[in-house]
Parts: sequence; structure tokens; C-alpha cells
Amino acid sequence: MKKYTVLKGCGIAGTFHEPGDTVEVSEKDAPGLLAAQQITHHANVEKPVDRSVGLKKSTSKTKKRSK
Repeated sequence: MKKYTVLKGCGIAGTFHEPGDTVEVSEKDAPGLLAAQQITHHANVEKPVDRSVGLKKSTSKTKKRSK
């Protein structure tokens, strides 16, 4: 059994899994779920971090187009 990441909420082996969950799927069930794009191969990648935290807000006014 290999690890996969769930892309869309689906039931695997009688258990419902939410998107983003990491699950182990049998080699018999994996090809069908991969073809339906409900799961993808698991990669040990961290979730993206919000880099905008702590930035100063702009005080300039936005230009509007004239009519």
C-alpha cells in the first residue's frame, strides 16, 4: 500500500476522506481513483505559507480610468 493525497472528497475502503488528507490506498483501488483524479501521489511538500503577513498597507489612492 502506498500513500496518496486526497484531492476531492471520496470514500476509500468504506471510509470518507476530506480533500488534503493523506491516506494509504491498496494497489487494487489506486488506479481507478487516480484516473478519476480523486487522489494523487503523496509528496512530502509543506503547505504554502501566507507571505503577506506583516506587510504594510498601501496609502496611495488607486487611479480610475476616465470616461
